[in-house]
Amino acid sequence: MVQRNGRPQTPRHDRALIIGGKGGLEARYREAVEASGYTLRYYEARVPNKLVPAASKIALVIVIVTMVSHPLMSRARELAGDHTRIVYLKSPSSSAIRQTVAGSQLQTGVARSRRAA
Repeated sequence: MVQRNGRPQTPRHDRALIIGGKGGLEARYREAVEASGYTLRYYEARVPNKLVPAASKIALVIVIVTMVSHPLMSRARELAGDHTRIVYLKSPSSSAIRQTVAGSQLQTGVARSRRAA
């Protein structure tokens, strides 16, 4: 894992998947996610079955909604697979996305460094 500014840098092939939010903020979501080394897949409404990357290539799933339904939770878990983190946010702000991605990187870095020890 490459480090930049003392923070773990996620490899470029890992993807952050954002579901929901505000379409007008997509460019800001992309900027926030890609600044952390992820690539972004953004879906404002429905996630098409045939366009989703394999769960093994998804590093983080962020769901931005005011109310979480059981079908949405099931779909998010299906997309994330068994080992990918899912984060639910009420706020569609780009700063919430930035904080979530930064927190995810720190947790991933801690988990990997513990395994290496």
